[in-house]
Amino acid sequence: MRRLTLLFIVILIAISPAWGEEITPQSSNEDVNWLDRSHDALLFRTQKTAAWFDQFFGDRRDQDEAATMRTRITVGWEFSEHGGNDTDARVRVKVRLPKLKERFDLLLSNEEVDDYNLLPLEGNRPQQPADTTDDNYNAALRWTKLSTLRETMDLRVGVHSGPDIYLMGRHRRQHNFSNNTKLQLTPSVFLDTRDGVGGRLLAELDYQFDYPGAIRLSGRGQVTDRENGLEWRGGLSYMHRLSSKGAIISGFYLSGEPDSDYDVDSYSVSIRLRNQFWRHYLFYEIEPFINWPAEENYRSNLGLTLSLKMVIGK
Repeated sequence: MRRLTLLFIVILIAISPAWGEEITPQSSNEDVNWLDRSHDALLFRTQKTAAWFDQFFGDRRDQDEAATMRTRITVGWEFSEHGGNDTDARVRVKVRLPKLKERFDLLLSNEEVDDYNLLPLEGNRPQQPADTTDDNYNAALRWTKLSTLRETMDLRVGVHSGPDIYLMGRHRRQHNFSNNTKLQLTPSVFLDTRDGVGGRLLAELDYQFDYPGAIRLSGRGQVTDRENGLEWRGGLSYMHRLSSKGAIISGFYLSGEPDSDYDVDSYSVSIRLRNQFWRHYLFYEIEPFINWPAEENYRSNLGLTLSLKMVIGK
């Protein structure tokens, strides 16, 4: 709850007028309300901050291309049968620095390194991952060596909760078997002062139906020199697009950890509805779920997660 309060304070400071500086909203309609003005003001500030970073690393006389910043703010509530009520607030910021040969991004968030905590289509519920605390953070500089529709290579150096320093290299490659079927493989290697030296692999097999829907079989695994086994997670998801503003994702997921007393540490089933509402930058998510954790002898735990999201930037 402390982190949630801090987040709202930061937002209020960000949207308040600067000393001696006039903020001009992007929208010019007469019926623009306070929410639109606040959003435009915050967008103006984030873009200005990105430009400052760009000028710091480049030539401030060169204004041909502006840097960009994309910020995503999520506030979530979870109600579960055995876990009680949880609240959560997450902020992710991605800054594009075009003056550095259009290859660098600055990544900031109040979450741990989260690429492999969950599968890409899983909902990040307030209690996930289990070790999330108010002191989590992640800051990294990412260099993109190659970026195409079929292949991406990047290198990331950063610091996260601990503090711990990490270096990670990643290669993503897409293989098209037909017009409807594709396989995407993402191997990576990392060096972390907390987790040691390790490797990861994320595999995603997609099949696109003729109507607006698709199914995905996905799995990820991780091994490190400080663990004696494989940490893994797998899932089967179905995605259905309702309209240009909404979609549903349903899925079945299971996971296991090294040195665990169980073959499978957790099963879960969920249905997540995400929809745009009121403004193009506002979204809500509703996700009923059931999980069966091994630590509770696979006893059913029924719950509901509600989330509000604001996206600032392009």
